[in-house]
Amino acid sequence: MGKLIAKPSLREQVETSDRLMGIAHKYRFRYAELGRERISRFWEGGQRPRKIVISPALGLREFGANPVSGDLPGDAFTVTCREGMTLDSVGEAALFHALHNLGVRRLECHGRGADRTEARDSTLRAMDSFPVWGQIKKIARECGLGLGFKQGKKTVGVHSYYYYFHDDYFGEKWAVINEDNAHSIRKPAGGIVDSVPDALIIECSDARVMGKQIFEGIDIALVSNWGNVLSEVALDAIEALVKEGLPAVVILGHNRCDAIYAAIEGSTEERFEPLMRMLEANLAGSEMNSRSLAAVRNINSCVDMLSGDKKAKGAGSHRIRRVARMMEGRGTIAFSLYADLSSGIIMSFPVEPNWWKD
Repeated sequence: MGKLIAKPSLREQVETSDRLMGIAHKYRFRYAELGRERISRFWEGGQRPRKIVISPALGLREFGANPVSGDLPGDAFTVTCREGMTLDSVGEAALFHALHNLGVRRLECHGRGADRTEARDSTLRAMDSFPVWGQIKKIARECGLGLGFKQGKKTVGVHSYYYYFHDDYFGEKWAVINEDNAHSIRKPAGGIVDSVPDALIIECSDARVMGKQIFEGIDIALVSNWGNVLSEVALDAIEALVKEGLPAVVILGHNRCDAIYAAIEGSTEERFEPLMRMLEANLAGSEMNSRSLAAVRNINSCVDMLSGDKKAKGAGSHRIRRVARMMEGRGTIAFSLYADLSSGIIMSFPVEPNWWKD
């Protein structure tokens, strides 16, 4: 039997949303510190990430680990996988986009691997404990790439590999293996293992969007997928955390989104098909004369479905409706925020109609 969790009052829900929005709205000051040249490059030249980071939404919380700690906006194209270290179809689309379209050749995979000490003895044997590597290899081959430890013109460089092990001598740790060194991160005693985050943020994989920095100073869980949609991985995280008393789900969108562009242009890339169906359903009825308006329609559609104000349709619709009922029963709120990459301003809605810019 699950633990009893009191449903928050309307006042508490409003206070939660106000607090989260207030923190997000301060991000523009930190964003400005990046400098005009870097911000202009984001706006005019698009994203140019130097690495792909794949990790689960909840598994890293046990160790208080942040896979993009020290990175700046624009550095890491992030993809959230299942807790069992596999990608859903939206995650596969994101990985394909990063390898094939963005040309990223450095890859990191962070997560809980096999609970066995012998995994330390061989990097290749340790890699086998992450099922996601099979998906990575397959998609890399589709892009005409190999997969290896040395970077090269046609090789995806596996920069570092993180796995979990436990034994009587070392205890529970995250071990890090790369070409040059190996070290480990000890699991904190107690720590945040049993804590419920202040919010679950569903953000885009786009390297220019970093939820950890936008919500700096508060405890959040993060799901990154291409197009910030209600993917299988996103719904997994929502279900798991709502059961524990999650206060809020935030759908974080942004302008200049490659996934939105692909949907508007009617991409026929086979790898993108499941994602394109989701986006097309979210954008149905939207005027496509502004790509930013379409991006806003996308995040608001996700919120409407989670709030029960819009009936989910298509693949996964039954599950979305079930999650929406669960959120209503537990008092978990959902709202959308929108990041303007030209300024770092995080907006909530409604906004003035003359704001929109592509």
